[in-house]
Amino acid sequence: MSTRVCAVGEFTSDLAAAYLKHVSGRDGDDSTDGSGGGGTNSGGEEGRLMAAFRELQLPLSANQVSHVLATARQQRCNPSPSGSDHPGTLSWGEFCVFAVEIAARQRQVAERSVTTGNRGGAHPVGGGAQGPTVATQKGKGGAHRTDHGCHCEVFLGGSCNPTTWRKDTAIPVLQSEGITYYNPQVEEWYPELMEIEEQAKQAASVLLFMVDDKTRAVASMVEVAHLAGLGRELVLVVEDIRGKNPQIAEDALSRREAEDLNRGRAFVRNLVEQENSVLTGSVTEAVGVATAMLHGAMDVAEYIARHRPHHVRHSHTLGEEMRLLRQVFVMYDTDRRGVLNMKEAQLALKSLRIQSPNIPQLFSGGSESQEHQTSWQRQGIPFEDFCALYAELKHLALLAVRPGLVFATFCLLGAPFRWISTWLWSTPPSPLPPPPFCDVFLGGSCGSTSWRRDIAIPILRQYGVSYFNPQLPNWDTRLIPIENQAKEQSRILLFVVSGDTLSVASMVEIAYYLGRGRKMVLCINDIPQSEDPEVDGMKLSQRALKDYNRGRTYLANIANKSRVPIFTNVSDAAMCAVYLLRGYRLPPVSTVPLSGTTV
Repeated sequence: MSTRVCAVGEFTSDLAAAYLKHVSGRDGDDSTDGSGGGGTNSGGEEGRLMAAFRELQLPLSANQVSHVLATARQQRCNPSPSGSDHPGTLSWGEFCVFAVEIAARQRQVAERSVTTGNRGGAHPVGGGAQGPTVATQKGKGGAHRTDHGCHCEVFLGGSCNPTTWRKDTAIPVLQSEGITYYNPQVEEWYPELMEIEEQAKQAASVLLFMVDDKTRAVASMVEVAHLAGLGRELVLVVEDIRGKNPQIAEDALSRREAEDLNRGRAFVRNLVEQENSVLTGSVTEAVGVATAMLHGAMDVAEYIARHRPHHVRHSHTLGEEMRLLRQVFVMYDTDRRGVLNMKEAQLALKSLRIQSPNIPQLFSGGSESQEHQTSWQRQGIPFEDFCALYAELKHLALLAVRPGLVFATFCLLGAPFRWISTWLWSTPPSPLPPPPFCDVFLGGSCGSTSWRRDIAIPILRQYGVSYFNPQLPNWDTRLIPIENQAKEQSRILLFVVSGDTLSVASMVEIAYYLGRGRKMVLCINDIPQSEDPEVDGMKLSQRALKDYNRGRTYLANIANKSRVPIFTNVSDAAMCAVYLLRGYRLPPVSTVPLSGTTV
């Protein structure tokens, strides 16, 4: 049984070659032998897709390829317009749509590398506004001073005591380059410094953060995630906690605690991959990038284009076009035959904002092209071919190229195509935006917690509110893309940070979505104070207790500033979500979290 692909024009011909070589295993003939005639079959389906996209100069990271596959599988849970099923990898149509979506996003990145300024309120590198009261040290051997209205160019954020990366590595380089900086690491910290630090961050041209392996860095990860959500451009170093017997200061970490801390670091890296930020391998490299940016030799977009050619901003939303194509195809397939005739296909493409030319003019010629044209005219255009057609036309639009005889050819075709004049001047029904994935996403603490099952879900069901529950008995990382999609398409994000879990990754996630301004309801509780603190069977030191609760306090402060309602019990938070969904005025609630009560 051969793999059928329909190459419409030059772009889809290139796609077909890569697809047959690496993905389907046919490599240009009708063989279904696993060797694929020299195709790349090692490394599993993710490896084959990475090889195919790389050959097309659309390289993706392993995380992004996993997301593409998971998104395709999740969308197939609904009835497929074509009725086909491709459990192993991407179908031909899916491959085409994902490829053109990736090409479009990478084109946007390339354009930003030439024309971009900074986003999200960040000041232009080397020319930020006058800042508030900050400590600066400028010039080689310059004296430390405090001035009103001075401007620090680099904010040195991240891991503090007992680390010395600022003093040993970053500050000497910045001083030698005559670059001003703000160093939040002090021998004796007091609460009033929080406002000064915040002002310094706002004024800084470059935000350089270090999440090292010598501290838990919980509050630092929360801070980085929030800044990424706000759209600030960051220069980051993120180190995992490694070794068989890892230690933080005098604290020996259990395997589970180290895994939880590294999970939070993985979430931070993933956010960096989604946003326009720079992830470097060392403080020395990070300071070098910051220096180049301040001297005008490089900006963030240029660094990404040079060092991360696979960068696709917000890649967690890849698949939106595929979902929309399925919806539009079904909408115009009024007879439910699984195919569209030529007129229906034209209208569907116009609904997708594709100005469609004379479809036969797109084919590159040859017997196979003639077979496709004949098949379309007699039997209609199936969904897989419709996807290829969409990809070819969208790619032409990206190149700002329109086939020469587009509309003129149609007008000259005569009576069989007389309907096209009506189509040209009529407005087809616009597809409605995809409905929300659900009303409420139930995020936050998982593990052995039961707050979803015992409290939140019964309340939501009572009021007829739909929800997405990510807590599964056999959860694995392949479900992350589906969860990301559910978060993007949910109307409200309800997150719980319980007092009986560490919840590092959950706090990172919450901070990011607070930065993005999502509608949220939070329930946050401190880990209770005790002489021998314990969380889910893990013994914690007093230092660890302080670190995890500091992260909760920092998160609560961000939420309060964002005017997001915060509670200390799940039932109140769930009822608040119901109120918000129904448009009711919220009753007065306390926004002072961290009562220490359990959820």
